[in-house]
Amino acid sequence: MTSQNFQAPLKITCILPAKNRKDLLPTALRSIREQHPDPALFCTPEILVVDDGSSDGTADLLARDFPEVRILRTEGIGPGPARNAGAGAAKSEILFFLDSDDLWRPDHLKRLAPCFLKGAGFACSRAYNHNRVDGKDFTIPDTDVDLGQNTLARLKKWCDMVPSALAVRKDLFFEAGGFPDLGWGEDWIFFLELSARSDLCFIPEITVERTLHGQSLCADSHISQRILSMLDAVARKLETLPGAGPEDQAHIQFLKTLTSEKGDPWKSIQDFYTAAKEAGRMAP
Repeated sequence: MTSQNFQAPLKITCILPAKNRKDLLPTALRSIREQHPDPALFCTPEILVVDDGSSDGTADLLARDFPEVRILRTEGIGPGPARNAGAGAAKSEILFFLDSDDLWRPDHLKRLAPCFLKGAGFACSRAYNHNRVDGKDFTIPDTDVDLGQNTLARLKKWCDMVPSALAVRKDLFFEAGGFPDLGWGEDWIFFLELSARSDLCFIPEITVERTLHGQSLCADSHISQRILSMLDAVARKLETLPGAGPEDQAHIQFLKTLTSEKGDPWKSIQDFYTAAKEAGRMAP
């Protein structure tokens, strides 16, 4: 991938996929409104909500309370393809993503935007996770992880990024293929594709807040089966990913065995991560 030398002020699009999240979406959108302005660094962001077949009055809410928001309507295609649709419709050169049940701290854009003036292809920060499933809050990545070092090696073992902490050049987004339509594991596979093509600009500060709750995609009663499907998809990706080898496949097989043997009581993806970390299998 060739680097691009962008000049300030950067043009930014913030993409939010949403389906029947009328009660949660305002908090996410207000966190964009409340970003610390820096006209010398970035222009007023374009905000693009991909309304993925909502039936709860999301469109009326946006028209009434957030008239500055562009709305792109899709018909239940899922969060990954909805992000891809938003990326295709974005008018800007730099894409930021925010899920409807997450929020940005006020310095999120100011922290990540300078990465692209330095030639970065993509950037991410650390996310604080409010764990409403079992009360054990955590960060992604862990506080002792510098994801800017050995990014690809780390991501081959675990998905240490979240979409709400991601910013990426639009051309690189499409070069990497966007988010695959998988439902589970699509973000992990996309981040692998990005890290195989470009160095990551990692911002170690926490600039994103997420909530792991009962309706989260990362928490449900069939978590172990979903994890196994995700690991199968990652294993297939590693078969073709430059730089991946037999040791990476062995690691994924270990995670599958761990899930099959111990996954029944897990309530969320974080339980899976904790079990793997306790087994000493997360460090790159």
